[in-house]
Amino acid sequence: MALGLSRSLMLATASLTCSFYLFWRVFFLSYTGVSWKVFSGLLGFLSLILGIASLDFNRCWPVSVIHSKTDAIIHYLLCCLLKLLSFIIERKQEAAYENLEKVQADFLMCRLTANANTEYGKKHSFSMIKTREDFIKMHPVTTYSHYETYMNRIAKGEQNVLIPGLPILLGRSTGTTGPSKIFPIKKDYLRATLFNFLLISDRKINQAYSNGSSLQRTLDLKYYVYWDYSEGGIPTGQIAVAKMYKKSNLLQALLGVTQTTPAAASGIKPRADQDNIYVQLLFALRDKNLGLIQTLYGVTVYYAFVLLEKKWEELVNDISLGRVNPSLDIDREIREELNQHLVPMPQRARELNVIFSKGFDNICRRIWPHIKAVTCATAGQFAIYHTTLKQKYCQSVPVISTAFSSAEALTGIQQCFENEKPEFILSTLTTFYEFLPIELADQEQPETKFADQAEVGKEYEMVITGTTPLYRYRTGDVVKIVRFYKQTPVFEFVSRKGQLLDVAGEKTSEACMNKVLAICSEQYWTARRLIDFTCCSSIIADLTNEKTETLLPFYIIFLELEDGGILTEKEKEKLEIVLCEESPMYVKRLRNLRNIHKMTVHVVKQGTFEKFGKRIFNSRKLVSRDRIKIPRILKNVDDFGFLMKNLANDPNPNTVN
Repeated sequence: MALGLSRSLMLATASLTCSFYLFWRVFFLSYTGVSWKVFSGLLGFLSLILGIASLDFNRCWPVSVIHSKTDAIIHYLLCCLLKLLSFIIERKQEAAYENLEKVQADFLMCRLTANANTEYGKKHSFSMIKTREDFIKMHPVTTYSHYETYMNRIAKGEQNVLIPGLPILLGRSTGTTGPSKIFPIKKDYLRATLFNFLLISDRKINQAYSNGSSLQRTLDLKYYVYWDYSEGGIPTGQIAVAKMYKKSNLLQALLGVTQTTPAAASGIKPRADQDNIYVQLLFALRDKNLGLIQTLYGVTVYYAFVLLEKKWEELVNDISLGRVNPSLDIDREIREELNQHLVPMPQRARELNVIFSKGFDNICRRIWPHIKAVTCATAGQFAIYHTTLKQKYCQSVPVISTAFSSAEALTGIQQCFENEKPEFILSTLTTFYEFLPIELADQEQPETKFADQAEVGKEYEMVITGTTPLYRYRTGDVVKIVRFYKQTPVFEFVSRKGQLLDVAGEKTSEACMNKVLAICSEQYWTARRLIDFTCCSSIIADLTNEKTETLLPFYIIFLELEDGGILTEKEKEKLEIVLCEESPMYVKRLRNLRNIHKMTVHVVKQGTFEKFGKRIFNSRKLVSRDRIKIPRILKNVDDFGFLMKNLANDPNPNTVN
């Protein structure tokens, strides 16, 4: 809908003229009374503010094409408020980066003081701890097993166990790479996430990729979130601020003018595969001036574009008719509410029809020419999705990992938003950090370094004390310090502890395998885009009684290529050649010591990894499909068997190597 920006310019002119006239009366007409001068001055000041705001509103561009005039004004006022808040928080963060040791010590003492009177705080003498040095002497390094009994008691409704009172919810981890864990969440966790991450990342993206004055909507891709209640009646599920929004009509209204998808869509249960993603795409495609696509993991974005490529004709038809497709399995009440937000847009439908008919390379930029970025996790096991998106759908659109976080804590914020490489600066205001040298990782109570003592180029396991009640908690995330920004370390993710291919002491990391596959995909398999992968050691094949042709251990790699493509034997051999170039320890054991056999590379059928993700979702009882993490190192025999049953054109499907 046209916003009539010329009217805002007229309002600005009238307001500024009025304010100048009133100020002239105040300062230059001596015969007016004091009360009249006060009134004129106040009215003149308000007119000046209105005039400046109208001028600023007039320069906002681009504007969502589905904004009404009221939506645009509410969006503008919200942006002004968020700009002010994010500016204040950014200044606070910058000051913290310059004084890391003091800020970290203050945060630690604040957390210990807040929980000193809990059962756990009394047991570990929190009130006696006065310095960070006292803390590491008096409290052990921990893992989740240390807290499991306490967590179960909280779930039953016991108060003052780890935190004062009861949590507002129990956050649940994905459970993809291990058993699912629960963590008590209080409002300070949500506030920390909102203010120190969401507001700052939005500000940084606007600074990097726009003039900061747009009124564009966001496509927030997400699946239905399953929630249940613990034995003590505490809501349990995915840690999502969106759950809290349901309790506030005001926040729902604000989201309604900043996001493309109406709130009713969050109630679409996935009885039929990806109906909710279809609906989100439908609403986003209507808005040519979409500003941002955001989601948790890159896999969600990738399969959304795959769905778009399959269903674009149906989507275009629905846009033309202004309806939700009748074939979707959606509750009648939700369908009726969604249809109220739709009107026929035949011109946009014709425009999209022309765009889609020309293919899907760089489709993201072609259907949304003013999009700033796609934000999703692209570090570690998600690096493959960055590669696949950049190779086809998002060639000229930045794909950025805005944060490094988990159910336990927000541990890092993207340091440079202009650079798509995922490098994170410590979130010093929300987490207290220690770094465990990787060579000491096998010790039960290893010595750690404080954040200001970390060394550039060294690898560490991250140990945190955060807003969730975990103290000196080993996250299992192995990171490498790449540089310092002011006094604060900047790190890149290397791997999950234990997520290594290691059959003869060579220790090939997840990051190394990601790099090798990226090189092969970009340089040697250019005609076949890599969709996804996983790998394992041959010990898995031995456990499943798969036939092997050697007694030496070796790597098994599973790949999925676009359109069901396959690789020649020469192309498969490139994978091992590049791995030898990138991993001196691997080539030493393969060629010199000869205690590793050459790897086996399997290509699976098209759609196998999407089915694999559904299998993980169903078997692990995850809270939402957008929490699925494809394991890069297979350790489950049944998962191996599933992939072996889905090999593409393999002449010897029952033989490994």
